Amino acid sequence: MSSISWSDFSEEWKQYGMKRLVADPETDAEQMRKTSPLARSSKIRMPLLMAYGAEDRRVPLKHGTDMKSALRADQPLEWVVYPDEGHGWFDLKTNEDFWGRVERFLSRHIGNAAKP
Repeated sequence: MSSISWSDFSEEWKQYGMKRLVADPETDAEQMRKTSPLARSSKIRMPLLMAYGAEDRRVPLKHGTDMKSALRADQPLEWVVYPDEGHGWFDLKTNEDFWGRVERFLSRHIGNAAKP
């Protein structure tokens, strides 16, 4: 989060809030390396549903593509990018598609269709 210069986070949040509530890239560098989702990606075993808005300035698509690239080749993954969406879905068609995906994903992996 701190490495993206074009985020919609204010400079005040980056300088003060993020360092206190999330992590300080300087003083917490070792902890950030240990707990980074990218660094731990090979440990993920559960299926993932990753959905991104291509215009998102809060969770940039680059974060998603970096994570996708870091995953094991055999990682069960459903990936979708909504080209005209930002952080949150505002288009009705996007909402219908996304929540339909969530419903099917959960049904396959934890619902009646899930393997024991």
